[in-house]
Amino acid sequence: MANNISRRNLIKGLGAGVAAGIFGGTAVTSFAQIGGPSEGIFGIYRFSVGDLQITILKDAIFPLDTSIMGTEDQAEAIQAELAAANLPTDQILNTVNIMMIQSDDGVFLVDSGIGGALVPSMGLIGMSPADVTGVIGTHFHPDHVGGLSTDGTINFPNATYYLSQTEYDVVQANADGFAEGAAAAIAPYADGDQLSLYNAEDELVPGIQAVAAMGHTPGHHAILLSSGGNQLMHLIDSAISPFVHVPNPSFNIQFDADPVMASETRVSLLSRAADESIAVMGYHFPFPGVGTISAGLGDDEFRFTPYN
Repeated sequence: MANNISRRNLIKGLGAGVAAGIFGGTAVTSFAQIGGPSEGIFGIYRFSVGDLQITILKDAIFPLDTSIMGTEDQAEAIQAELAAANLPTDQILNTVNIMMIQSDDGVFLVDSGIGGALVPSMGLIGMSPADVTGVIGTHFHPDHVGGLSTDGTINFPNATYYLSQTEYDVVQANADGFAEGAAAAIAPYADGDQLSLYNAEDELVPGIQAVAAMGHTPGHHAILLSSGGNQLMHLIDSAISPFVHVPNPSFNIQFDADPVMASETRVSLLSRAADESIAVMGYHFPFPGVGTISAGLGDDEFRFTPYN
């Protein structure tokens, strides 16, 4: 059973509870859960995937207009999906969930958030940026690279920054344009020989694999965790809302660089998760963003069931 602690009570210590469940064949154990979107920024949720110890840290939460979740002709259907989930239809609360992976090979973050509550949240579990071995970059958008560095100084001094070759090429080609901020955030790692470029399907470290998920950006990748016969697929931004894009993967997220390819990617990843009983996580799903995918009633329709 998870233990919820309000922000004002954090100074009294971190309570812990224990819960167990099965993520479509993936054994998951929750050690602690702190807060939630309505209780403040801090959120910590811990479980395991085989021998990999996973901690989800809430970095930020902010409102987004629901119009970004599809095209104008999809607006009515989007509002209907949100209403059916008893959610506001004019805006969603967009969460930034950072996955921390601890293994025999080190401590790895999947993206760095916007530079919000990630570092103080790490402090609550007795960790610091210096403990991080690697930051796995999935794409260059500011809510994924914002915490990498500050004014040219690396925020994770002992970490290698992993980024796909394709995405890095896009950033460098547009360093004076729309990718200027990302280029500045990544530059200290390149300058310090702490940048490692990967290609689709590469295993970055044992148990952590990059999975091609193009469309959201040209080099966007999902991350697949595998250990002890258990798996979890981090969808990253292949789906922004579990209430909209999981049941309707054809809806066009306005942040998608190639909407058609992004939709095909959503269908592919969700189909794989449903068919192979792979647990999933969404970077922007409501905290902690972890659950299972099942097939819906129609073709290319899916359902997300959160793990609590």
